[in-house]
Amino acid sequence: KTIVFVFFCLNFHISGFCQDFQWARQIKGITYDYADFANGLAVDSNENTYTVGSTDSPLFDLDPTVTGTEIIDNTIINNSFRGTYLIKTDKDGNYLWGLTFALNKGNFNGNDTGFDVKIGSDGNIYVLLSLSELNTSLNIMDTFIKIIKISPSGNIITSTSIKQNYGFNNNMYVYSFDLDNQNNIFLSGWFVGNIAINNNPNLNINNANGIGNYLLKINNNGNFDWIKQFNIGDNSSNEVIVRPDGNANFLVKRFNDYVLYNIDNLNGSIIWQKDFINQTQRTFHVSNNGIVILGGKNYYDIIDVDPSLSVLNISGFNTSFIIFLNLNGDLIDVKQFEKPS
Repeated sequence: KTIVFVFFCLNFHISGFCQDFQWARQIKGITYDYADFANGLAVDSNENTYTVGSTDSPLFDLDPTVTGTEIIDNTIINNSFRGTYLIKTDKDGNYLWGLTFALNKGNFNGNDTGFDVKIGSDGNIYVLLSLSELNTSLNIMDTFIKIIKISPSGNIITSTSIKQNYGFNNNMYVYSFDLDNQNNIFLSGWFVGNIAINNNPNLNINNANGIGNYLLKINNNGNFDWIKQFNIGDNSSNEVIVRPDGNANFLVKRFNDYVLYNIDNLNGSIIWQKDFINQTQRTFHVSNNGIVILGGKNYYDIIDVDPSLSVLNISGFNTSFIIFLNLNGDLIDVKQFEKPS
């Protein structure tokens, strides 16, 4: 399996606009078509592109251009392997540099994952990873959530680590992250059992019923400000996006429903909560204009897409829709579109 990422340039004219194809680059292994994934992409103010992902390929080419090669050799690993990478290309698709983050090159293999990449207001690149490290005293693999800050030239500046394993059936996992305009980090994911983040009792999350979701704030000095747990037993997806006012919108799947929270930046308290019943979410976006959610209807014949006490019903088979909210979470509009049966 290979990954291709493509740029399009939008040229606007008085009569309308067109999309002119510019370039395409391919990210893949060398010897075999192993599973290679591009999971996140960011573009800086100079139109440079940063792509983060994971590779299972023993031989992996960091240079995605047709003629260039920068081979990473993982063939010495005896067991199955997954590594992570970050690739920078310029606005014309030329390869500038690449990094890999696999820490284990011996008999021990990890299941490393590259989740996402963001550009900070300081111009640096922030990468969200999960990396395995060998615990030499116990001769086992430990797994850590890593947020690595990297300069535009490809030098690692800082790395923040969060332990993921806290004993039998006490683990935490990550889904997404975002930055505010001061480069404070908001990290979302799920957990099971009793977790004291990096063994800090002031950062404890504990769900006696098993699975919970969490939102964690890390300030721009790398210190943990607060953690908020959500006792929702669905671990299938959640996502955090920082709002224009600096607070955070947190979207969590809840079995056949989903919940949208507005979370206070300073202390993690809930400012408001909107429940969307009998419907699914695919993704969402937050801007100065409001909140946009791409959703879908479950098997119910009729659903109410208005999270307030008012009612706005939609129906139909294989129906998807876009919900428009203001920044207070109030419904503005919904646009429905239906997949042909």
